[in-house]
Amino acid sequence: MQRLIPTFHSLARAALFVWFGCGAMAALVFDVYATEIVVLKSSDVGYYTQAVQGFRQALPAHTHMVEYTLRDGGTDAREVGQSIRAGHPDLVLAVGLNAALTAKLEIPDLPVVFCLVLNPELHGLPAGNMTGVSMKVSPEQQLERIKAMAPHARRIGVLYDERQQAATISAAKHQAKLLGLQLIGRAVAKRGEVSGALLALLPQIDLLWVLPDQTVVTDESLPFLLESAFDAKIPLFGLSSTFVQRGALGAVVIEPLDAGIQAAQLAAAILRDPPTGGLRMVQPNHPKLVLNLNTAEYLGLTLAPDLVRMASRLYGGPGAFASQDNSKPIVP
Repeated sequence: MQRLIPTFHSLARAALFVWFGCGAMAALVFDVYATEIVVLKSSDVGYYTQAVQGFRQALPAHTHMVEYTLRDGGTDAREVGQSIRAGHPDLVLAVGLNAALTAKLEIPDLPVVFCLVLNPELHGLPAGNMTGVSMKVSPEQQLERIKAMAPHARRIGVLYDERQQAATISAAKHQAKLLGLQLIGRAVAKRGEVSGALLALLPQIDLLWVLPDQTVVTDESLPFLLESAFDAKIPLFGLSSTFVQRGALGAVVIEPLDAGIQAAQLAAAILRDPPTGGLRMVQPNHPKLVLNLNTAEYLGLTLAPDLVRMASRLYGGPGAFASQDNSKPIVP
């Protein structure tokens, strides 16, 4: 499908307005046939594909979309960026960190919406032409779910890098106090400190809350976090649905399909009324509760029936650890 030239845009808009007798309906039909959106994915994994499905689902059926996928961690970023700019799309959706960074560096003159990017501020995101859907669930929402899930747990432990989580920890301490909980934090400055900090923290707490912290959470540290907490019979909460599937008790998560739908709503708002100033990120609309029933049984916890019904996803299977699905990343 070729892009329509500006003269035709003007004629089509006027004709549709007269035909329907309604400016709003004319704008909708015009957008369906005239808008071109490029989707740029960090890699070809199911997690990102679900977000793209949600994005497509929430846009008019005839919106013209072209999809690119970065290769080898973004080694072709410049080439892809040049190709996207040459096509002059109306908007770019960037899915995942590498895609968002490619858009920041190579596509500075087009509106960009990104999603499924953890801690974007650590990577200088968003840039002036960008906005996105945050993956951060508020401390208030998470602590409320922790209290409902494990009402016996009063001392909530958390490992964090102060450079990444200072604002989150400050807000969490305030919220914990309101809920009658005590937040016991232990700061780490580098990845090598995580194991020692965890072993010192576990005897002091009733539950371990795992934040999406890039110093604390690595491929090497996650098995140690799970095994150490299970040995101490301390429930873990947070991070992702795959982390729950592999043994954490629960988490409040942003599902990729929901992130894609919200990104489409954000994109539609930008296309209808292009902003004149800087763009701000938006908070996730519908965080979902995920629970591991086998882990609850192993820890001797009885989850409230209302809480179980509220969960969007329940994991179970033989033993304390749920069956694993290695196709999904533990950390988005």
